[in-house]
Formats: sequence, C-alpha cells, structure tokens
Amino acid sequence: MMDIIAGGVLDRFAKLRVGFFESGLGWMPYWIDHLDEYFEVMGHHTLWLKRHPSEIFKAQCFVSIEADEGSGLRWMQEKGLLDSILWGSDYPHFDCTYPGAYQAAQATFDLVGEDIANKVVLENPARFMGLA
Repeated sequence: MMDIIAGGVLDRFAKLRVGFFESGLGWMPYWIDHLDEYFEVMGHHTLWLKRHPSEIFKAQCFVSIEADEGSGLRWMQEKGLLDSILWGSDYPHFDCTYPGAYQAAQATFDLVGEDIANKVVLENPARFMGLA
C-alpha cells in the first residue's frame, strides 16, 4: 500500500481502483495515520503527492473486513473510510467460517447498523467492480 500511494501511482492514475484483500482491517489504523503523518512532516520529499494519503485511499482503495472486526470497522467509520470496505467470507480457505459466514459477520454489522452493512456487503463491492 505504501508504495502505491506514497509513490504517486494513484495520483497519476486517478481512475485506478486497488483492493487490499484477505488482510482484514487491523493494519489500517497504523498505516493510514503513518502515511498522513509522513505527508505532513516530510511532504517536501514527495512533491508528486497532491493529496493526503488518507484522501487517496478513500477515493481509490478498498480493503476487506473479516467477520469479527468490530473495532476496525468503528475506526474506519471514525476516519470516514466506510466507502472503502468490502466484506469477504474467506471461502473456500480452510480457516473460513462455513457454513454461516454471513451470520458470523452479522454480529459485527449489528454494532454499526444495517445501513453500514448494506454499504459493506452491497454498495462498496459494486463500486469497486465499476458497477455503481
């Protein structure tokens, strides 16, 4: 993620969408905050970046959420990054929840409301695929 955003790839290709999947949300708080801090302090070394890394991420990047990531989902909500989250069941991997993958995720979605669940399960995937 760092090279794609800080290296200016997404600024040069403003219509490009990138997905970081099968990694969950746990890494997001560190990297988004770190990249924005770097931009603020060392931005004079990356003159090609015209936007904060979090703005670039919000506009062009997507990440998947695992079933039990309520705290990560709330952090993404606080940062205004809900439009960047897609739900992934992780099926058919050996460690997936099957059957009942969506029911397992439902407990996390219940923490934030049905409108956010619809965004993560329906609207954001459609936008990522260019269908919305």
